[in-house]
This record gives sequence, C-alpha cells and structure tokens, in this order.
Amino acid sequence: MMLALLGSLILALATALPTAAAAQSMTSDSDTAGGETITLEQAVRAAREHHPSLRRARADTAGAAAGVALSRAPLLPQVNADASWQYQDRPGVQLGSSFVRSQGQTFSAGVSVNQLITDFGRSTNRLRASSATEAAQQEGERSVEATVLANVRQAFFTARARKSLLSVATQTYENQLGHLEQVSAFVELGERPPYDLAQAKTNVGTARAQLAAAQGDYRVARAALVQAMGVPRSSDFEVADQSLPPVTGEGDPLDELLPEALDARPEIKAIDQRISAQEYTRRANRAGYLPTVGASGSINGVGPAFHDFDGPAWLAGVTLSWPLFEGGATLASVRQAEAALTGLQADRDALEQQVRFELDQSLAAIASAHASLDAADETLVSAREQQRLAEGRYETGLGSLLELSDAELALQQAEASRVQAEFDLAAARALLIERLGRS
Repeated sequence: MMLALLGSLILALATALPTAAAAQSMTSDSDTAGGETITLEQAVRAAREHHPSLRRARADTAGAAAGVALSRAPLLPQVNADASWQYQDRPGVQLGSSFVRSQGQTFSAGVSVNQLITDFGRSTNRLRASSATEAAQQEGERSVEATVLANVRQAFFTARARKSLLSVATQTYENQLGHLEQVSAFVELGERPPYDLAQAKTNVGTARAQLAAAQGDYRVARAALVQAMGVPRSSDFEVADQSLPPVTGEGDPLDELLPEALDARPEIKAIDQRISAQEYTRRANRAGYLPTVGASGSINGVGPAFHDFDGPAWLAGVTLSWPLFEGGATLASVRQAEAALTGLQADRDALEQQVRFELDQSLAAIASAHASLDAADETLVSAREQQRLAEGRYETGLGSLLELSDAELALQQAEASRVQAEFDLAAARALLIERLGRS
C-alpha cells in the first residue's frame, strides 16, 4: 500500500537539511527537550560571550595592540642604569726595603640615555605598519564574530526545522493510531476485510519508526546548536518557534546592495589594513639604505665605595651609523615587501569578486525560498482538503484504504515541504545578514 511509504518523505527532507542525524530507536518522554526554551537572541548572546573562536580572536587583537607598543619603543628614550663592584688582589712588589701587596675594592655606577634622532622613516613606518596590522586584526575579530553568529543562526533554524518535522511525525503517528481504532471497529462489524486491519497496523509501525527518527534528529540538532554557541551545557531544551523577519533590502537589485557590503564586510576592511601595513613595511625597508642618527649621554662615578666616588664623569655625543654594504639584504627585503604587497592587492580583487558572487547567491536564494513557500502554502491547503474528503469517503464506505493512504501521504509531503521552505527562507536571510556585513 502507498501508506507504507508515509515515513520516507520526512526522513528524506530531514537528511537534506544541514547537520544530518542518523535514525535512532524510539525514545522515551525523558529523551525529549526539557522545559527551558532557547530563543535566537539568547543563542546569539551566548555565542558572543563564550565562543572559543571569539575568545581567541580577542586575544589575537590584544597581542596586535602589544605589537604596536613594541614598535613604538625604539622611538622613545632608552635609559639604562648600571653598577659594578670589583675586588683586586695583586702580588706584592719590592719598594726599597718594603714589600707592598696591592689589595682593594672598586665601585662604579652610572646612568646612560640614548635617543634616536632619525632613521629616515624606518622606525616610524614600522610603527605605522604595526598600527595597520592591529586594525586588520580588529576587523579579523569582527569577521570571526560574523561567522560564529551566522553558524549559530544556521544551527538554530536547523533545530527549528527539526522541531517542526517532529511535530509532523507526531501528528502522523497520532492519526495512524486513530485510523487503527477505526479500522478495527469496521473489521469487527464485518464492514471491512481483515487485510485493512493488517495494513493499518503496518502503517502505525511505520509512523512510529518515523517518530523515533524525528525525535533523534531534533535532539542532535539541539546538540549542534549548543556546539555553535560554544557553551558547555546540555541540549535538554526547546528552541523557540521563531523565524527571521525580512532583511532590509532583500528585494533590492544587487548593484544597490553591493556598495554596502563592500563598505561593511570586515574581510574587506581587514585586507585593506593589511595592504596599508605592507606598504609601510616596504617604506621601512627602503629606509635601510639611509643612515641612522642618534644622541647619547651618560654620567658615571668610580670610587672605593658607593659613598666615595671620584667624579662624576659626564659624556654626551651624537652618533651616525650608515650601512654601506649588507650583502644585498636591504634590496632583498624591499623586493620581498613589494611582492607581498602585489599579492595582497590581488587577494583584495578576488575577495571583492567573491563578495559580489555571495551577495547575488543570497538574493537568488531568498527569491527562490519566497516562491517555494508560497507554493507550499497553496499545496498544503489542497492536501488538507484532499485528506478530509478521503477520510469522509472511507468512513462512509465509498473510499478505500488505499485512497486514504494516498491522501495522507500527500498531506505529509505538503507539510514537510512547507517546513523545508520555511527553513530555506530563514537560512537564506541569516546568510544575507552576514554577507551584507550586518551584525
């Protein structure tokens, strides 16, 4: 009979959704979600606060900030203090009729200051490169956050779809139990052949197996949501019955949305900052051809004790250091920086093309999901009417169990198709939010 195929559709659609779950045995009531309900907003907030990828990205940003301070250090005065103690014991010497042995201790202490006057942009450009690298890392952190939140939304709506499919499976199972009671009564009265009772029992078994698989799929989908949030907690909760409202501009032409995406996407901003950093690095390397000028000063004292110094001695001066030949190291470093800069510019062009493609893809997916949802709504209305009429015909003896089975299968297909269309629309909108660079 056709009703034996009732469980196939939901299982197929569930497999087509992300995070496919293997069919599991019939679960008890204790295996279903608990009383807590997780909303999309709560899931997003948890990911922002706890996800390991975001914590790592923030640590990398802090490291980049420390790199800026490290690059600034050579431009600031370098102050050093030193102190030493020496003890001397020399062999004795004959002085006239006396034999004199030289013994004693010497203390010395001093402070020196060195200040770079100019290295013709080498250090300042390294500082600028570090600042641009920090800005690139900040945008990289935003990119990681956007990816994490997109994954959370995707996992949430996957779980939401699994929940809806579980509802369809539950309703199907309850309907089959009702039909079994009805067919049993008809067979006892002799109005239907025993074959109908055997078929009704088969249909109940099929619906029960389908329900078990749907329960397992929903449980695994909730576990995937927990992983996407990055929090150590159980998956014993329900997901809220939510969807994403229309995204501003989702019906606009691609060329109207592309400037916003190029201006807001953190990946674009990050690579622009890396290009700036590489340009400053090239300038810094070119400055290696030029001299370095610095000033220094020191004050020192020497004596037999710290409270008995001779001096103090003052020293001040200006130094100039000019590398005349380094075996071609400076030239090689300049060429290396220029090659890296050319590569980054090519990466930037490729990324811009990728952004355009992804945005076009998302707009097409939303338009397709809208059309599918409208068609699913119309099909669902017709399928419900078909199933209602088939039940009436069977109850009055005008229809067969095969006719009723076909109508119920059509209804289940329509309900599952609508779940799929709802998921596709929500998932496409979540992806559009990420690809527009919106949080």
